[in-house]
Amino acid sequence: MVAKICGVEISEGVAVSSRGGGAGPDADQVEAIANLLTRDVWPAVRDDIDEAARGSGLDPKVVRKDLANHGWCDLIVGIIRFLEAAQGVVGDIESGARGFVVRAVLQSSVQGRPRQLDERVVELLVGKVCNVFFEALKQALPPLNVLTDEDLLRALRIIAVFICPGLSTHAEVREHALAPLEKDGRGYLTEQTKESLRQVFVDAVPKGA
Repeated sequence: MVAKICGVEISEGVAVSSRGGGAGPDADQVEAIANLLTRDVWPAVRDDIDEAARGSGLDPKVVRKDLANHGWCDLIVGIIRFLEAAQGVVGDIESGARGFVVRAVLQSSVQGRPRQLDERVVELLVGKVCNVFFEALKQALPPLNVLTDEDLLRALRIIAVFICPGLSTHAEVREHALAPLEKDGRGYLTEQTKESLRQVFVDAVPKGA
């Protein structure tokens, strides 16, 4: 229940930006980035992922299901963590992004569950997503051309929270997406919701946030 409340309150905060009542990212910008990294990429990489799955002796249908079960939010969190580490010099260390994000996905806390995501499959998906993402950054394509570095991170954190199928089992999403949104000066979450999160997820809200 508390995760749903978080989603509602974050949505309301994004809606305020959409109506011109606050700074970005607004709903259109968040949706555009989400589509750029997921829906627009999938048709171009699906056949390659199926082939890679079969080549590794895996069932492509199960692999696709596992990608939907925390695979995408793991990937988004990997990009978030890379951008946090890059500290505004993304263009200089772009070549290291793919390996960084692949490791983030493979070392995720939810990887201990039965999942058919081997390194070859993850590398294919991460490579395609990173190519699209960094090319959009370099060309300053909308909406990336109007977002500050911090607003881009906000948008990615919002996307990670929204697409995660289970915050209670995904520590990385809580740590790198939900917790920063809770501390954000934009006031995405109310104090009551923060207190509820402290009770449910002891790692979700740092004291004093």
